[in-house]
Amino acid sequence: MTTDLTLHPPIFRTTVDYSYNSSGNAWKIQSILEEITSMGIPSDTTVTYPTYDNKTNFHRLHPLWQFIDRNYSRNNSGSISSYNNAGLPTELSAPALILGIPFQHTFIRYQ
Repeated sequence: MTTDLTLHPPIFRTTVDYSYNSSGNAWKIQSILEEITSMGIPSDTTVTYPTYDNKTNFHRLHPLWQFIDRNYSRNNSGSISSYNNAGLPTELSAPALILGIPFQHTFIRYQ
């Protein structure tokens, strides 16, 4: 007698809920990771409350950039070290997600 014990890895689904304030910024971002197979792995929820500056978010320069980073907020979140004359960030000193790529220290040049 043989028994086929095929193991299948668990399958997960991530749902992200964005809550926006009257200033047009995501004030609460809730990410829920839940297993959709029946292996009994508990859900994991992460809640983030970003802080913002009062300058124009550089993602607003192109809707594709907003879509890729899922960042539709009016202002910049994170730690901005410097801005150009138009009020756009030129240096981000904290880790940032830019066009889907995580960076530790970022310099931006606009043309």
